[in-house]
Amino acid sequence: MSLPTWKKEFYRSKFPNGPIRSVEHSLRKWKGLQRNNLLRHECLPVVLDPDARPPIYEGIADAKWISSPHGTEERHVLCIDATTCALCFHYLKGVVGEPEDCNLCPLQQTLGRSCDRPGEPFSDWVLRADPMPMIRALEITLKRLKKKETPA
Repeated sequence: MSLPTWKKEFYRSKFPNGPIRSVEHSLRKWKGLQRNNLLRHECLPVVLDPDARPPIYEGIADAKWISSPHGTEERHVLCIDATTCALCFHYLKGVVGEPEDCNLCPLQQTLGRSCDRPGEPFSDWVLRADPMPMIRALEITLKRLKKKETPA
């Protein structure tokens, strides 16, 4: 088991179209970040030394990574941030950190503000490697979107 096996189960690098499918993609990834799922694939959340990061991730700062013990080359690390988020891929506009950067994101619409603000789900991941706040927020978002899609 390794990060490639974790990716096969929990993370498809091709992001689906549509808000519901994007939320489902994100929810699968975040469920994969639960400790039991990471351990089953011999992966752990880590903070990588900037010198140990694969070149594709140079300059990325405050994000947790998951890694398998096989090394730090690209196939064995995955940054958990906007670059690996289906929702960010489709809805993040402008500059990260600006007030209007993700106002069209279904998750932002559920939370009322960006998920990376202090006290919001992504911040809990960065600070504590806790995926549960994001899982709960994505489940609420998915339920809201499916209810909205169902005719009354």
